Parts: sequence; structure tokens; C-alpha cells
Amino acid sequence: MMTAAAHSNAQSEFLAVGWTHYGDQPEGKRICKFSPDDGSFLGYLTEQFPDTITWVQGIAYGPDEHIYLADQVNDTVARFSR
Repeated sequence: MMTAAAHSNAQSEFLAVGWTHYGDQPEGKRICKFSPDDGSFLGYLTEQFPDTITWVQGIAYGPDEHIYLADQVNDTVARFSR
């Protein structure tokens, strides 16, 4: 599991994109909220899967060798090939 964060307009939180791989489920992607002070998890903007956590700055290189971008406006994740 990996993620990347995209800063929100709010001073009290930042957004992060999370994706997970489960053996019996399709890949899950969603945007999560984290504290800018200590990085603690604050909640989800979407509820696809319950356990996505941790992160760093709007763009991420995924375990599947794709590049992921957080789309805060549409609350989605875009995936690009290298």
C-alpha cells in the first residue's frame, strides 16, 4: 500500500490519496484526511475500503508501476502509465 498527499485549503488538515490491494477484492482508491501537525488519520472523503492510511504530496508512484494523482475536486484518483 502507498499513498500521496495533496494539500487542501483548510489549515487544519491535508488530503492524501490511498490505494490498497486485497486478494479477494479489486484495487481500492480513495482520498483520506490527515493532520498536518503529526500526520494522524482524520477520516475519509470516500468510503470504498476501511483500511487505507499514511502519506506525502499529491503524486505517488504505485506498487503496480503506475503514477497516481489526487483529484481533490472530484474526490478521485487518476492513474497514468510510465
